[in-house]
Amino acid sequence: MDNRYYARLAPIIGACLLLGCVSPNPAPDVQKFADAVAVTATSAAGAFDAVQAGYFEEQISAIALQTNIEAFNPADIQPFLSADAIKARLDVLDVLKLYAAKLSVLCGNPSESNLDQATDKFASAMQKLDTNLVTASLLTSEKVTPQEIDIFTTALNTVADWIIERKESKEAKKTIIAMRKPVDDICSLLSSDLQRIHGQLRAEYKQTRQNDDDALIHSWPRLSPPERREELKNLEDLTVSVDKADSTILSLRSAVSNLAVAHASLDDVFTKDKVKASELIDDFRDQAQRISKYYSSLGTNN
Repeated sequence: MDNRYYARLAPIIGACLLLGCVSPNPAPDVQKFADAVAVTATSAAGAFDAVQAGYFEEQISAIALQTNIEAFNPADIQPFLSADAIKARLDVLDVLKLYAAKLSVLCGNPSESNLDQATDKFASAMQKLDTNLVTASLLTSEKVTPQEIDIFTTALNTVADWIIERKESKEAKKTIIAMRKPVDDICSLLSSDLQRIHGQLRAEYKQTRQNDDDALIHSWPRLSPPERREELKNLEDLTVSVDKADSTILSLRSAVSNLAVAHASLDDVFTKDKVKASELIDDFRDQAQRISKYYSSLGTNN
């Protein structure tokens, strides 16, 4: 072939590139999504630590207002969430984290060295998992119906089964589409659960703060200036601690919601029309990173 053939071919190749004839590469976007899910799951422990710390301050303040205590029992101060309740929530986020990591590998991204080990460990844990414990620990609100519990449990098991059984596949896009509803169902109920935690925490704080204010107003004439300063400082410390707890749990809820939104459009990164999907993934990743930095600044991120 002479150079005239290549000269005629060059514009055609250029046109194909401009029109998107080259197949899109979904791997970078799927990797960003997986990284964001991992950061969200890891940061969640910090959010629950902040909730526990805020509630501890609220309980101390409530006990301090009691006038009929003959002896103090440290056991009277209970955590806002039990260890099992926190573990249940972290386990759910770990399911999503491992799902996203394996999805990224299917798209051609390199596997983490411990991914297979994590999958085997996860499979063993799922076999021992008491679904009733998870649903009881997660869904303790009277607003949650048996149908919602069934939807959540089905969705969780669907994603978990795929993690365990589908170790290799070339159908990454089909997998994302098939998992769209289960992931959305998991995120929806988890988001509702976090909203309930937020509401309950604020309600208890509001009542305790009102009681604190009433007690301080009543005792104010009898307090010395240093005592007044100390009481005001205690009120401020309580407010700051609860506000931190409130902010962290709402940030986590927002991240979970954005996870579902980003996943719902994740299959679009396999197409030429991927701009919107990429933007949603970038937003989710940026938010996850901001939350992680915020939790670290509180000194509560594990």
